Amino acid sequence: MDTLRSVAEQRLPELEHVVIDGGSTDGTVDVVRRHGARVSTLVSERDGGIYDAMNRGLRRAKGEFVLFLNADDQYADRGCVADLVQAIDNSGADSAYGDIAYVRNDAELTRVRRWKSGPYLRGAFARGWAPPHPTFLARRDRLLEIGGFDLRYRLASDFDLMMRALDGAGMTAAYVPRELVLMRVGGATNASARNVLRQNLEIIDSLRRAGHPFAGPAMIARKVISRIRQRVAARGVARSEPG
Repeated sequence: MDTLRSVAEQRLPELEHVVIDGGSTDGTVDVVRRHGARVSTLVSERDGGIYDAMNRGLRRAKGEFVLFLNADDQYADRGCVADLVQAIDNSGADSAYGDIAYVRNDAELTRVRRWKSGPYLRGAFARGWAPPHPTFLARRDRLLEIGGFDLRYRLASDFDLMMRALDGAGMTAAYVPRELVLMRVGGATNASARNVLRQNLEIIDSLRRAGHPFAGPAMIARKVISRIRQRVAARGVARSEPG
């Protein structure tokens, strides 16, 4: 419900909300029908996982730009999508992205980690950098041109798609330096140490396919250091907030 509400509240007059459900039987479809005030398309059918569902959404969408939001995520405020669109309008870029916060599933949505991505520099993916994918607004036709999400990757296809879009296809990107999405901890990648390992192995394979055969160790080291800094920053913010 939080995801549906946060999309419905976006201050953007022309917004198409496509919901792809994997044929669930837990009442999800009923919730969407009751609370999806701005849902224009609802599809409930069996699919091949998260990235297959995203590809189906990519193909069904009709707008010039697309943005993917997972079921447990929500926008930080009502102006997030409009700020991404404005960044593209101001810069003429093919895409835009911002920062996210990982939050606990509690009433306060306590910040656990803050991901401040920074401006895009060509070749940065090989050093372990990537935009937070729930904030990545991109031209739909360009993503279709590069084939959408590669289903060989179960946990790192978002990294692979953005790398192919920016480094490979030469899409330009504008950075919005503020928190745009709240992501609850406990997603598919962070569900277990095995998944974290698998994601990193998939990223290394993606980098090798893109012509970076020796990027793996340096990439992992940079990611570890970055995540430590993000957690320290989140703790600092929590301490400074009144409570």
